Amino acid sequence: MDEPALILRLADELLSLILSFLVAEIEPSERQDRLFAIHRSPSPPGGVRKGERSDLDRYRLVCKRFMRLATPWKFRRFVLRFSRAGFQRLDELIQMGMAQHVRYFTYMVRPYYQGGWDAYLQSLQASNRKLSDIHARRLAEQRTLIESHTDALSLRHAMRCFSSLQQIKLLRLQDESDEIVLEQVRRSHTSGNDGPRLDWELACTRAIMGLSTALLGTNLRCVRFLAPQLIPEAGLRLVHTPRGTMAAIAERLTSLDITLYSPQSLTPTLSTLSPVFRRFFQAARNLTSIHVGFSPTNPADVPLEQVFHHVHWERLRSLGIQGWRLTCLELIGIVRRHSACLEELRLPYVHLHQGSSGRWRDLLAVLHDEMNRLRRVDLRGINYYQNLDDEDDPDSKTTRLMMGEVLLCPGWPSSVCDCEHGGQPRQIPSTEQLRALGVDDLGDDGLHVEREHWTLWQAWLMATPRTEQVNGFAKLY
Repeated sequence: MDEPALILRLADELLSLILSFLVAEIEPSERQDRLFAIHRSPSPPGGVRKGERSDLDRYRLVCKRFMRLATPWKFRRFVLRFSRAGFQRLDELIQMGMAQHVRYFTYMVRPYYQGGWDAYLQSLQASNRKLSDIHARRLAEQRTLIESHTDALSLRHAMRCFSSLQQIKLLRLQDESDEIVLEQVRRSHTSGNDGPRLDWELACTRAIMGLSTALLGTNLRCVRFLAPQLIPEAGLRLVHTPRGTMAAIAERLTSLDITLYSPQSLTPTLSTLSPVFRRFFQAARNLTSIHVGFSPTNPADVPLEQVFHHVHWERLRSLGIQGWRLTCLELIGIVRRHSACLEELRLPYVHLHQGSSGRWRDLLAVLHDEMNRLRRVDLRGINYYQNLDDEDDPDSKTTRLMMGEVLLCPGWPSSVCDCEHGGQPRQIPSTEQLRALGVDDLGDDGLHVEREHWTLWQAWLMATPRTEQVNGFAKLY
């Protein structure tokens, strides 16, 4: 008779590898996180998601050994909503002794109710009692949690228990009931500062201060921080933060990924925040990844070094700059400063000022000739500043480009573009064809960057053979 349960003879490492395939489907993509600034709360699912409450839980129930191996996977991510139920779940996790397994912590916060909500929700009872009850409950919870400092105390306790924490993410939470009530408020009498409103600035500021204070109360190092919809005004609270406190927070981070949003001009606020950026980045010597972005529809029009202050990070591998109006020389400066270490460069929706400061082709030449370690480039949405308000009709070509398809652009040599009578390309240039092109063949006229250029320039850069010194020997990529 065959011996049963032969799988139990496998080493823990192999069983963990098998387990990783069960949970792979529920691991979120960091690239996807950057695309959505607001997290929209989904409706409760009708079924059970594969890999989360099915395969993984069944795996844990097989035997004690499988339970031991799967438990760190089950509790490696924890999402905390700013609500009474959310903080109760956090306390239960700590009481179960499972907080030590949390590696990825997401804090989802709703904008705070400000203005005359009590009177407005009372009047809403007659026309939409269900909606009124939802927001009345949330308003009461908000007041209770803030007045009792439950949020701050719970965050401090949790951070001390998250001994394996690697990433903190702050998200703005918004659902359909928020959108409906805001639409009704806009249609009604409300105007001015006394009317009901949902204030993300206050909520974001309190969340940032709470997370920072909680992090300082731990021995955690090598933490990544992500905030895809950060209010610049929240940083003003840090202007008077003691230098030692700022340094203690900054030196714990290995990754900073923030996108700043504001309906008003960002220039005055960023000018005020410039000293905060300087103190923070000078202390954040352990950063390996930096992404500082702004809304593509409201890009920042401030000098790049007003934020980065000529700081050099020896370990920097990934640099992201989104939604800026810059000169080519500014980009060349920060790229050359990190030419020995930079492996990824993301420049989505960056617009260059036209003039004597250079074109996109000048930056491309530097990336092509001097960046030996560069492995990935994102040029999605780049253009020149004068074309910032230009809008093209969304078509199938745009969709294909955003999905990563390489298309040929006008102005490329016929040796690369095998076109039919209509001028439409029908084949993708090969690596050899791309390598045969010089920077003068890229079609940059210094006036407008076509959509087709984004992907083609990326392909041209990635087709470049690169060498890197490894243990004293040149390694070709």
